Amino acid sequence: MARDPQGLIVGTSRLLPTHRPYLLASVFPQLLGDLPAPCSPHIWELSRFAAVDVARLGPSEDPHGSSLALDMLSVAMQAVAGHGGQRLISVSPLGVERILRRAGLRAHRAAPPVLIDGTYLFACYIDVDKAWRPRPDRCVDTPR
Repeated sequence: MARDPQGLIVGTSRLLPTHRPYLLASVFPQLLGDLPAPCSPHIWELSRFAAVDVARLGPSEDPHGSSLALDMLSVAMQAVAGHGGQRLISVSPLGVERILRRAGLRAHRAAPPVLIDGTYLFACYIDVDKAWRPRPDRCVDTPR
């Protein structure tokens, strides 16, 4: 959980090792194509990820690309690395792929995207780098 200076919750995420039940394997296995669902203490699922940095949002900024989200991802990688994790896997909409790439992270698709309820989703592997931190010059795209 992430909290703002007033103590309000502004972000959440869940980390689960894939050698236990997790969302991608049970709800979205089609996002893995022909691959079996990961089952390893070294691969952790990042799910239920949400970040709304209301204090930093301007009228044209995208809440999905906030610096809070990248800060939370950094903390998640540190936590997973502390438990021996080497990769994250997550169900994400396609726009997240560009955000991760622009942030300088090593991320790749497990399989081609799948249209689910009108949105293209994909399973995304992210190599855990416990030293990675978001940099101000690696900002994500904002609408023009």
